[in-house]
Amino acid sequence: MIYVVGSGPSGVAAATGLLARGLEVTLLDTGRTLEKDKAALLQSLQSLPRDQWPETTVNVLKGRMDSSRHGVPNKLIYGSGFAYRNLEEVDDFPSNMILKVSSAQGGLSNVWGAALLPFHSADIQDWPFPASDLIPHYQAVFDLLPYSACKDSLVSLLPLYSEKFSCLQPSRQAQQLLNHLSLGRARLNDQGVWFGRSRLAVRAETVNQKPGCVYCGLCLTGCPYKLIYTATETLEFLKRNPLFHYELGVRVTTVQEHERSVQVEGTREEGDERVVFRGDRVFLSCGAYSTTQILLRSSQALNEDIFLKTCQYFILPFITYSGVRGIREEALHTLCQLFLIVADPAVSPHLVHLQGYTYCELFSQTVLNYLGPFGNWFRGHLDWLLGRLVVFQGFLHSNHSPQIRMRLTPGGPGSHVQLMPIFKPETKQVLNRLGRKLGGLRKSLGGWPINSLLSVGKVGDGSHIGGSFPMRYQPGKFESDRWGRPFGFKRVHAVDSSVLPSIPSTTLTLSVMANAHRIATEFQDD
Repeated sequence: MIYVVGSGPSGVAAATGLLARGLEVTLLDTGRTLEKDKAALLQSLQSLPRDQWPETTVNVLKGRMDSSRHGVPNKLIYGSGFAYRNLEEVDDFPSNMILKVSSAQGGLSNVWGAALLPFHSADIQDWPFPASDLIPHYQAVFDLLPYSACKDSLVSLLPLYSEKFSCLQPSRQAQQLLNHLSLGRARLNDQGVWFGRSRLAVRAETVNQKPGCVYCGLCLTGCPYKLIYTATETLEFLKRNPLFHYELGVRVTTVQEHERSVQVEGTREEGDERVVFRGDRVFLSCGAYSTTQILLRSSQALNEDIFLKTCQYFILPFITYSGVRGIREEALHTLCQLFLIVADPAVSPHLVHLQGYTYCELFSQTVLNYLGPFGNWFRGHLDWLLGRLVVFQGFLHSNHSPQIRMRLTPGGPGSHVQLMPIFKPETKQVLNRLGRKLGGLRKSLGGWPINSLLSVGKVGDGSHIGGSFPMRYQPGKFESDRWGRPFGFKRVHAVDSSVLPSIPSTTLTLSVMANAHRIATEFQDD
C-alpha cells in the first residue's frame, strides 16, 4: 500500500501518477468541508439558472470580506473560512507575516485565484533536472483540470502545453487594455515586457451538460456553479478507481521508516484517537508548512533552523488613459484578466510576474476606504475612476524575496513552532527598478502605474511558499533528492512546494502539481 497525505493539488496529482503505475493508494486527509447550511444554499443555486437566483441566498454566500489597498487579508469562499486552519501550535508568529494553512478537502485550492503559468527554464536552473523534464507532467496536469487560455504572443515565452482549452471572455476594460498593448507589442517585447490573456483553471464553456461561465461576477467570493477548479474535483474522480481508498478525518503527525516499510502516525480529527498506518511508501503533500513540520517532528529535529522561501507579493494600481463606462452593470468574470511579464535583466535576472484585475465589487469599497474623508466628495466621480482602474498583483522570484525561519521547539505535550521573517535588501531594489521600468513605458502600456501607491505584502502573503527541503543532485541535511526524499529517508517523499529549490514568480500551483506527478510516476527504488 502507498499512502498519500493531503488532498490538495499536489496530493491528487501524486495519487493520479501512482495509480497510473498500477499501485494501490490510500489518501489520508483531514478533509474539512463547507458548512452544511451553506452547502445547502449553494446546492439550491446550482439547480437554478442565473436569472432566478434569490438575492438573499446570493448575499449570504457572498459573505463579507474586508478589502484595502493592501488586498484581502483572508479570502472567504461562500462566506466561509472553512479552508483555513488556525496555527495553534505556533507560539511565535510575528505581525509582519501571513501564513495560510489548510485542513480542508482540496486544501487551499478552495480559495486560490486559479491562474496557471509554467516555470521558465531560466528561473529553475538550480533544480536537479532540466526544465524539459516537467513538460509531459504539465500535459498530464492539464488532463485533470479545465483550462481557459488563448494562443497569443505570450506562448513564445511561456508555452501552453495543451491543446485542450477554451477562452473566457475578457471584461471590456481588459479587452481595451489588451488592444492598446497589442499596438505597442514590438516595443514592449524589445524592452522585455510580454503580455497576454490570463490562463485560468476555469470551465469557460458548457461540457457534458455541465454549464460554463455565466459571468455573474462572483468569482472571488465563490462560483455558484463551481466552475473554478479545486483539487476536490480530481479527488472525486480518483474515488472511482478500485485501487484508490480515501481515509477521512486523519491528521498525520509523524512518519517513521523501517527497512522494508514506512509507518504513518496521526490522530483522528474527532476525539484525538491515535491511528497508525503501515505501507510501502508515503508521499507528503500537506503544503510547505505542514509537510516541513511533519518531517522535523519525524526526525526529532528540535531547535534546528530551517528556512522557507517565499515570493514577495505586491499590489500596483494602474490607471488606463481610456475609460470604460457602465462597468458596474457589466456581466463579467472577476478573476485575473491578463498577465504582464517583465523579462529584463536590468530589472531582475528572473521573470517578474504581474496579474491584472479589472472591476469587481470589492474595488468600490477599497477606493472609498483609501480616500477616507474625501470619499464622500469623490462618490460622484467613482465610476470615472473605476472605469480606468486596473489592479496588478505581482510576485518576485524567491531569490529576491524574504525567507521564513522555522524552528521546532519543545513545549507542552509535544512541540511548538517558532517563525521569524528574514528580509533581503534586494527586494526593495528590484521593486524600485520595476516601477521605473513600467513608468518609462507608459505610452506603450496604455496607462501609468501609480508607483507611489505600490503596496508590498507581508512576508508569506500570496501563499507562494516552499523550499524547506530543496531537491539537490547530492542532498545533505534538510535537503531532498530529485524524487523528493529528504536526506536520511528512502520511502518518504515530499511532493508539495517544500521540495522546490527555488520558487519562480509565475504561478505556483501548476508546477507543484507537475512536479508531484513527475515524482509519483518516475521515482525509482534504490
